Amino acid sequence: MTVTYPHDRPLPHDTHMEEARPEPYVPVYARTRGSTRGRKGGVKTWMILAPIGVLVLGGGALALAMGQGDEVAPAPLVEPAATGPVLPAQ
Repeated sequence: MTVTYPHDRPLPHDTHMEEARPEPYVPVYARTRGSTRGRKGGVKTWMILAPIGVLVLGGGALALAMGQGDEVAPAPLVEPAATGPVLPAQ
């Protein structure tokens, strides 16, 4: 959000107050650096995120590849009894 103040900027000594200003005044704290000068060089966001993404994806693939030999055999299923339990005669 940018807050503008059209008539609070100090005027040069040779300017009259009645003159209309073509651009509104933007306080220093609300200005962006990109508007005053072009972005030259520097570290871009993708330059930081791309190596991190490669490490994460590579680590996940390596973990999947290394974990293939550790499969546990599934436990054999126990078949249910065909008859109910036999109780001793009373």
